Amino acid sequence: MDNTLLRAIPRVDELLSSPLLRERCAELPAPVLTDAVRAVLSELRAQVRGGETDTLPSIEALCARA
Repeated sequence: MDNTLLRAIPRVDELLSSPLLRERCAELPAPVLTDAVRAVLSELRAQVRGGETDTLPSIEALCARA
């Protein structure tokens, strides 16, 4: 497990404040969007812990997943 990589994963509020995510999801209720972002970041953390990835996707890619 790469702790450095885990620490580099963006915080939920970083993604929620991203202009790209705000634009794409302007019509969604905030709790729905927050849950989607949390799920994406949780999946990414699991992939890092499991050794499935050794690089982080861009903020844009994470926003697109949410």
